Parts: sequence; C-alpha cells; structure tokens
Amino acid sequence: MDIEGYLTFTELTTFFKDSNKTDLKIDEQSISKGHPISLGDTYDERTIVNKKITGSKLKSLQVQGVKFFECKFYDCDLTGTLFWMTTFENCIFENTVLERAVFRKSQLISTEINNCKCRFYLNISESYIYDSVFNHCYFEGLEISGTDTVSTVFYKTVIDSARYQANFSYGYLMKVTPEEYLDEEDKMKLQNIEVNEDLVFEDCNIQYSLFKSVEFIDTFFKGCELSKNTFSDCILFDYNFDETNNKKGWGTNSIDIKTLNESENLSKDLLKKIFNQEERVQQLIKNELSNKIMSSVFISYSLKDAKIANAINQFLKDNNVSTFLWEKNALGGQPLKSIMKSNIDSNDRLLFIASGNSLKSEACHYELTQGRKKQDKLWKTILFPIHIDSFLFDIDFDDIRPKPKKDEFWENIQELRDINSLDFTEFKSGIAKNKKEFEEKMNSLLESLKIN
Repeated sequence: MDIEGYLTFTELTTFFKDSNKTDLKIDEQSISKGHPISLGDTYDERTIVNKKITGSKLKSLQVQGVKFFECKFYDCDLTGTLFWMTTFENCIFENTVLERAVFRKSQLISTEINNCKCRFYLNISESYIYDSVFNHCYFEGLEISGTDTVSTVFYKTVIDSARYQANFSYGYLMKVTPEEYLDEEDKMKLQNIEVNEDLVFEDCNIQYSLFKSVEFIDTFFKGCELSKNTFSDCILFDYNFDETNNKKGWGTNSIDIKTLNESENLSKDLLKKIFNQEERVQQLIKNELSNKIMSSVFISYSLKDAKIANAINQFLKDNNVSTFLWEKNALGGQPLKSIMKSNIDSNDRLLFIASGNSLKSEACHYELTQGRKKQDKLWKTILFPIHIDSFLFDIDFDDIRPKPKKDEFWENIQELRDINSLDFTEFKSGIAKNKKEFEEKMNSLLESLKIN
C-alpha cells in the first residue's frame, strides 16, 4: 500500500510522460525493471516539489535537467545513478546508498545528506554546493572535483580514500576574480571578506585521501582525525587546522615540497601535529626554491635522434630537472598511447626535438596533439620546441603524409612555429666536439624551463 505523499514509480514516470517536450525519452524497458527515470539529451528544467521517495531501488538512473524542491529521499538505493544538471534545493537524503552515484554539473542547495553510505566511489564534479551538510555519513572513494563550495559542512563523517581536487570556495573565487568582472554588490562583499567558513570538516575521520591543487581559503578542519592523507600542490593557511585536530595522534599525513613552498609560514604546532615536520623544513625549502622552480619535462623525439635526446635528458637530470624519456622511463606491458598521454599530463612541459625524423613520425605527432590539448585546457604554453635541422620551417602543407593526417599534423607544425624554437642544429650529430657550446645552449634552455 502506498503511503500518501510518497512518490511511487508510477508517479515518477507519469510526471515525465505528461511533459510537453517532444525530445524527452522514456525507456520503457528500464521502467519495467524498476528504473523509472531515463531522460534523453535534454536539459530543460522540470521541477518535482515536496515529494517523499522511500525504499525505492532507483539504481542506474540517468536524471537530467530536473529540479527537486523540498523532496525527501528515505532509505533509497541510488547505486550507479547519474544526476546531470540536476538541482536539489531544501532536500533531505536519509539512510540512502550512494555507491557509484554521480552528481555532475549539478547543485546541492540547502540540502541535508544524513546517515548516507558509499563503500565504493561517489563522484561530485563541476558542481555547486551551497549551505548544505553531510551529516554522520560514511564515504569510501569519494571524489569531489571542480566544485564550488559555500557554507558547506561535513559533520561526524568518515571519509576514506577520497580525492578532493581543484575545488573553490566563494571567498577564493571572489579574491582571485579581476575587479573589472565584479559588479558593485560583489565589490562590497569583497571589502568585507576576511575569513568565511565556506567548507568545514568537523569531528570527521579522514584517512588515505588526496587533496590535490586546492587553495584552502575559508576551509576549516575542526576536531578531525587526519591520517595518511596527502596534500599535493596545495596552498594551506594556519587557520585551516586548529588545536582540536588529531587528538588521538593518528598516523602522519604527507605534504609535498610545492605545498610547503607555496603556503604561508605554517606554525610549528601545525607542522608537527598534522604532518610530523619540523618548522625549519618549510623554511629550508622556501630558501632553496626562493629563485624559481624547474618544470618537469616530457621529451618528445624520434628514436632516430636518440643521441641528442639522451644528451639533453642527462643534462637536465644532472641539473635536478625531472624528465620522462621513452628509452629510460616507458614501462612495459602498457598501451603505447596510454603511456604517452599519462606522462604528458603528469609533466609540466613537453620538450619537442623537431627534425625531419620526428615531424614524419605519427607517434611524435600524437604526443604533440596531446600537448596542444593540454595547452587549450590549461590556457598556458606546454610545448617547448628545439630544432636540430630546418625541416620544421621548410615543410609545406601539401608535402605532409599520410593525407588523412594532414590537417592534424599541420596544426601541430603551425603551433610549433608560433613558439620561439631554440637552435640545436650544431649538435645533431653529437656533442663531443662542442661540449662548451652545448652547455651554454642547455643553460639557456634551463633558464626557460624555470617557473616564475
């Protein structure tokens, strides 16, 4: 017997079938299996108001362009469900299973997530969380990335093996936005912004998790037990952690060199209690890196030019530059393109040794294309060409082979031509006769690889 006010499968499907949108798709087979919502490629917002959903096994749904307002999800199973461009406002999730659930380009506004569980992967990405609380939850494999948080609290929640990456608080966004893009109201708010509690972890148990590329403005850890977590490429502040954290003296957390260098001078107690580091370690790192930090480098080259590639690689390594050279670092038993792409993504720059050999190589062009894609994504120059002959400047579009690849290869060549290429032509056959000149040229390359 249905309880009055509870949303049944029939009500859900009827709601969408009654829509006037002709592009709305209902998967009848999915409905018959108990999967009531299956929308097509439509993002028009539809609103479900003041409904209670209980005990429903809403597995493997695809919910797109829907707004839930003052709805309550009780004892639901949302395993494998995708919420795409979906808004939850003034909603409550209670005792709900969220394993492999995905919230993408969605909003959680004034919403409570209480006593919910996920023992294998929950993803919240490119989304917005405002005035919401995660209360007494258990998350294993939680991933939050590219998400804005405002007045968001995790309370008495276990977070295990999470990945928290490239997220932003309201305070951070306000402080980094150029003034010309702020309206008068935002400018007034900015003048009054000191420290807001835009993201708070309170009385949480957080372990084996990665915090990556996060500037922890307006973020607080209060009374948490933090163990075996990693803070990489982050910016931390003293106020992020108070004395109530790690009362039980749990395992050490890791902090990388870049985080120590980029963060303000952290207190002795914080470094010791949270990271088991001495205060002087941060100062030593700041002093050592006070000039500039070297980029890490993926070296793209033809194996026919291995002699000069190995000489360049050795010089860079001797000067403490982290490099990837195919002959030295490519692991066996993995797909070739996967090795290329993953290592281009994980290094700061792609040093391309331009020659008639490399510019005729499909593998080298694949690496160049991946480098261009990374440039477009990050809005920064990734490619760094040097040339050992004049082929880069002599080749014409009509000469490129194979023909199906002409457009892609020409884009790569044009991109390289737009960047000042260092001339290494005198070292094409080796450096034995020109060691001094080679060192001078490499020192110029080193200077160019430094990060301001």
